[in-house]
Amino acid sequence: MLKRWRQNEFLSNVAILFSGSTVAQAIPILIAPLLSRLYLPDYFAELAVFVSSYTILSLAAGFRYDMAIMLPKTHREGVTLFFITNILTLTTALISAVVIFLFKDVIQNVFKLEGNGNWLYLIPVALIVKNLVQSAFILNNRLKKFKRVAKSKVYQTIISSGVTVGLGLAGQASGLSLMAGKLSGLLQNAFYLTYRLKGEFKKHRYNRREARTLMKRYRFFPFFSVPNGFLNTLSVQLPSYLLLAYFDKNIAGLYAFSYRLIIAPLNLIAQSLRDVYFQRLAERHNEGTLTRKLLRVNYLKVFRVSIAPFIIGFLAAPYVFGPVFGARWAEAGVYVQIITPWLFMTFMNMPLTTLPAILNKQHVLLVYNTFLVIFRFLALWGGYTFFKDVHATLILFSAVGVLFNLIYLKLVFKMVSA
Repeated sequence: MLKRWRQNEFLSNVAILFSGSTVAQAIPILIAPLLSRLYLPDYFAELAVFVSSYTILSLAAGFRYDMAIMLPKTHREGVTLFFITNILTLTTALISAVVIFLFKDVIQNVFKLEGNGNWLYLIPVALIVKNLVQSAFILNNRLKKFKRVAKSKVYQTIISSGVTVGLGLAGQASGLSLMAGKLSGLLQNAFYLTYRLKGEFKKHRYNRREARTLMKRYRFFPFFSVPNGFLNTLSVQLPSYLLLAYFDKNIAGLYAFSYRLIIAPLNLIAQSLRDVYFQRLAERHNEGTLTRKLLRVNYLKVFRVSIAPFIIGFLAAPYVFGPVFGARWAEAGVYVQIITPWLFMTFMNMPLTTLPAILNKQHVLLVYNTFLVIFRFLALWGGYTFFKDVHATLILFSAVGVLFNLIYLKLVFKMVSA
């Protein structure tokens, strides 16, 4: 069986990325009981606002030209799109820094942020580094450097976890220390991945005329992928802002910690699948061999492997969090149980999230994401307004997530020929 995996390029590439993800996901899980005793829930609430802010902005900063890196037939054009993405990101980051400078007090008041709020200036820095890492990921995947990408995930997690734990043990536990840990991992990854691409950069110099041509050719990404990515990410990150605004920092921090603990390993695995699928589906589309049958077979394979761990996690979460992470975190286990059905559907659909871009169907996705963000906002608002209860609020939010993931699945299968 191992021989068959090695001979199958697709399965081999998935295995390479998955192995890196497995090691990378193990580290945050192992240190989570220590972090829960070093850092208060309030600190994780601040981290959630920080991560949510630069994550949402990153979707618009590079005008989503990073999603086009995989599509051209030549590597030269892929490298040019890498440069386009990061030049645009740098410009957006500078603008965001000016906005923060002018409206820092307003931002602090709206989201009940204590202290001087100077950490807000780290958001533009994180924005630049985040998009540099993301575009480098995609360019390396285009070049089929999957081992390199797998290693980078492990290195990023080691650095980030080491800095976070080190600062906590040194008596410097705070929201800023959690941000420093997050940012240090991103910085390391950005350096590692871009340094390993230096040969491609020397071979394919940036050319303004070619850049303008490519920006025109892939202009549908700014028009459709930017609002799509922005709306989708905003809808996922809404709890980070609204739980803080509607309830209090403790509840927002409990949710942020539980979500962070669960989503990190899920994303690492799901994105490994997505990255390889992106490269494979783009090739199949160019060859004219992309079919519903291919999608269905692979979807069912992922389902069979994934369903049991999610059921176990759903049943065990409320009983595990208190003993493992400390009594003050027991409620976070209930939050995990509530959002597990939504996270399961998100995990299942992750490999299919690149299809609208490949098939140039972003306009359909834009309508979908518009309704998604509206209904997720209504779920959080309705839960607070009518029930004044965080459990009811999260149940409504999770239910909307499940429903819209089912709708998305139906949409992408309709996009592909029989």
